[in-house]
Amino acid sequence: MSSNLSRRQFVRAGLLGVSALGTLGLAACSGDGANGSDAGRAGSDAGQAGSDGTIELKYWYSWTDKIKENNEERVKEFNETVGKEKGIHVTAEYQGSYDDLNSKLKTAFTANEEPDVCVMVINGTQAFADGGMIQPISDLIAKEDLDDFWPGLMKNCYASDELYGVPYLRSTPVFYYNKTLFEKAGLDASKAPATWDDVVAASDALKAAGVAGYGFYSYVWVMTAFTYCNGGTLFTDQITAPSATFNEAPAAETVEWFKKGVAEHGFSFSAGATDLLFSASLPAAANTWMIIPLGFAAFVVFYLVFRFAIVKFDLKTPGREDDDTEAEKQVVLANNDYTKVGEIVLEGIGGKDNVVSLDNCITRLRFEIKDYTKVDEKKIKSAGVAGVIRPRTMFRLSSEPRFSL
Repeated sequence: MSSNLSRRQFVRAGLLGVSALGTLGLAACSGDGANGSDAGRAGSDAGQAGSDGTIELKYWYSWTDKIKENNEERVKEFNETVGKEKGIHVTAEYQGSYDDLNSKLKTAFTANEEPDVCVMVINGTQAFADGGMIQPISDLIAKEDLDDFWPGLMKNCYASDELYGVPYLRSTPVFYYNKTLFEKAGLDASKAPATWDDVVAASDALKAAGVAGYGFYSYVWVMTAFTYCNGGTLFTDQITAPSATFNEAPAAETVEWFKKGVAEHGFSFSAGATDLLFSASLPAAANTWMIIPLGFAAFVVFYLVFRFAIVKFDLKTPGREDDDTEAEKQVVLANNDYTKVGEIVLEGIGGKDNVVSLDNCITRLRFEIKDYTKVDEKKIKSAGVAGVIRPRTMFRLSSEPRFSL
């Protein structure tokens, strides 16, 4: 299907990719008989042709806002251009967070209802590949199309030396600079620092001009990116990170570069209260004492505004809900009748036929349901549930650990 598409058509279509900490590939097309699947299975309706001969593909993705807009726009663009020409129609379906998506993929694979194409988290690719839930895509993409991607973004698209996705919506640390301050320091504001030496030179110039030097965010992605620049890794290049390499020369040299930058060149890091305490004297930390009074002022403003809104509009914040079911709740809890708790919760969510998927941790029970109008939060809380949280496609029940269902 894809070998005849140009790389730019392929990327704009948004059908295959790698995001944030994950990869996107074709689902469940190379099963080895596990879970009752047949080799080459691609789902119950995967790649099925419509009445007019159009091939229908289902695409799952995560996250909302601009990411959701991008997914829907790319799919729409594909359907109106390449899809129309090739007789292919893609339906995009939002599936929540990456954790939600992973859980749903496993459930869908077992039920033979998996999507044809899916955004996936990088660190889950190996497990899904080993389980036969996704298939290699090397035979679907021309080599010249792959060569057009940044090599650094392609490394974690592979599992066991097989290609399972291509980069898409990658969460990448961005190096940026203040052009106004560059001009003040006599630097060329039209050109960003291109090497580590350039960063040091720019930071020195900024420091000499009386402004802060370079600041860095204390996060593993930043350290990973700089270590890659120095020819090394933190956890090897393999997608499953079987061993640590952050004690090897490239990573150690990166740390030493940062340390020297802080000590001699005006570098600084943002890492909360500890950083504030130990870095307040650095050049890039001018007027840090102002954070304390500003923090107190923000607290007062937030407290007064929220208190006014809660009281004025009688907002049902936790602990202020209607308590007419309190007596019934206490009876259930006092008897530790977990069967009754389960019955009440199930009734409150509209019955088992209204449940699409279910997941849990020690204090949370997470449902995806078909019809939210059937949910009775009052009924659910009568079972002793501490609270109900409703994201866009799921809701979660919060309780004490002993009431996990």
